[in-house]
Amino acid sequence: MADEILVDAEAELLAELERCHQAISDPAPPAPPPGSRGVIGHFPVYFPEEIPHAAGLLPVNVLGGGNRLEIRLADARLGSFVCSIYRSTTELGLNGTFKDLKGFVTHPICDAAKHLAGIWARNSRSSRRRSSTCRKTSAPPARRATSPTSTAGCSPVSSAGSARS
Repeated sequence: MADEILVDAEAELLAELERCHQAISDPAPPAPPPGSRGVIGHFPVYFPEEIPHAAGLLPVNVLGGGNRLEIRLADARLGSFVCSIYRSTTELGLNGTFKDLKGFVTHPICDAAKHLAGIWARNSRSSRRRSSTCRKTSAPPARRATSPTSTAGCSPVSSAGSARS
């Protein structure tokens, strides 16, 4: 009996490791689960995944393409000093790998990240795509925007690249 449980646990572990290996081998986001409204990408920093879940979206951590990706399109839009995560993520956004994402949330954790939403918006092939850059806000909750269409701390960027307020 104990041997059967051990074999089952080992098989489950191997299956989970294989699933994880497949996930990191292919940088394309997964298909949305049945009943979902789509997939939203984000960097795994300061992002409350409960918000997209509540909106019926599947949040997906984006970590770039690693060293398996030739960076051509991003090189024309980013400086050579920008880290590989942002360069490869920009490449994946520009080459169409992320075309099925309903949106992408980036965070101003560095100078390159502050401009990523604008780069994607200006170079997006879809006129419906929206990108947002979220920033930490120090305003008390009573002073934050309360309209249902605005998000406190986020600056929406249209596909034409102009910031809206």
